Amino acid sequence: MKIEQIQLKNYTCFSNKKVNFFDGVNLLVGRNGAGKSSVIDAIGIAVFNGYSGSLKSRIKHGQSQASIKCKFSVGNQDLVIVRSFGNVSSCTLKFNKKEITGIREVYEFMSDLLRTDSSTYFRSALLKSSDPVTLLKPDKKFFDDLFMVDKYNKSKKNLLPVLSYLKNKITEINNSVEKTKEFLEVLQRSVFSESEKIQLNRLIELQDLYKNNLSLVSKNKHYLNNISNLENKRSKLLNDVEKVNRDLISLHSKICPFCKNNIKDNDSLIKDLENKLSQLRDLILSIEKEIKDNERKLIITDSLYLIDNSNKIAELKAKESLSNKDINKYKEDINKLNNELSELNRKENLLIYIRNRIPLLISEYVTQKTKIITDIANKVYSDIYADFDIVFDNEYKTSIINENGYLLDFDQLSSGQKMIIALCIILSIIVSNNRDLIFLDEPSVNLDKDRMYLLPDLIQKFSDNFNQIFIITHSDSFDMLSNNTIKL
Repeated sequence: MKIEQIQLKNYTCFSNKKVNFFDGVNLLVGRNGAGKSSVIDAIGIAVFNGYSGSLKSRIKHGQSQASIKCKFSVGNQDLVIVRSFGNVSSCTLKFNKKEITGIREVYEFMSDLLRTDSSTYFRSALLKSSDPVTLLKPDKKFFDDLFMVDKYNKSKKNLLPVLSYLKNKITEINNSVEKTKEFLEVLQRSVFSESEKIQLNRLIELQDLYKNNLSLVSKNKHYLNNISNLENKRSKLLNDVEKVNRDLISLHSKICPFCKNNIKDNDSLIKDLENKLSQLRDLILSIEKEIKDNERKLIITDSLYLIDNSNKIAELKAKESLSNKDINKYKEDINKLNNELSELNRKENLLIYIRNRIPLLISEYVTQKTKIITDIANKVYSDIYADFDIVFDNEYKTSIINENGYLLDFDQLSSGQKMIIALCIILSIIVSNNRDLIFLDEPSVNLDKDRMYLLPDLIQKFSDNFNQIFIITHSDSFDMLSNNTIKL
């Protein structure tokens, strides 16, 4: 970030003043009351919305309206901001042929652009000689904003409605699962009853027996046909036997059975008939034997096994299939709900874990940031003093460990030591948070002569970390650093 130009109208002691700035060290010099601090203050108001007190108190005496116009850049983006206050308050930001109006809208945009609260950005880059203790008092809100702790806390807070939604959704799905299970139980009991299941299983068993008996029925039919044919043959033979017997009776009475005349010699005929009768009887015996053989081959079957139950089985299976289809549908619904429930529970547990971890993560993060600041501050401090170690703890409290190992509170130090330590802390904060601007208002105040001339060397060592350094001073010790001296 770079501040390129500021124009002040009716601001403090200025009626209309334009000041240009350059890369490197911008040295603001002038007599007391010339408005050196007012220029830095105006940058803070216009660009960062960072100020304390009333804006109206900054309006030039006798005027009712003041304005600050500032040209600056962030990265490759050139911006112009105009902040007016008095009878009418307004703020306009222009960049890339775009325009944002409204105080809240402009500084929300600036905070997004700087990736931190804009007023905190300015405060963390400003060191005033009038009150170095202000920066280093344990101001939890300021340092929480500086370290963006509020974003972690907001994340934790923002998880609450998500968790609430998940809990409600889990309860809703649990209720759906229970209702579906209840409906499924009723369906299983009513649609296809237990008695129907037993009946279907019995009919399937009988149908299997029926299929097995079909072949037996076919065999029995064959034997029955044989028996019927044999009985017909036997019946004919019996008729023939009866006829032969009648003929024999006629022969014994010497009457021809054919012509009905008297026969003188009939012995030969009788013998022939008797032979024929004997043959017929043998044939009948043979047929009767065959009949008995076929009767023995007949298989006795239960009439129950000869009933075709396929239609009844098909009817019951169709009913069972319809029932199973409905039952399976509800089972699938229950499985889907349980899977969804499992995923929601997993998400809920994960969010609860994350939410519970956030305070610990904040503590670890703050400890890490304060350690970095402490390490850098001690490196800076050792170039000026070698008798103390600076401690900046995770409660944002600054203290000193002296050469005897005693811990001294910041308030126990001299004004000069406080100023140097404040400078070391602000340099370390700016470096650790990748700030590229620093504003020093009379940084050499309260320093003895030797350390006053060490201070420019210290700032010189860190100059590569900044695009611009703004120094307000009455001391000539900074003249050697200046890239741009502004006399007011």
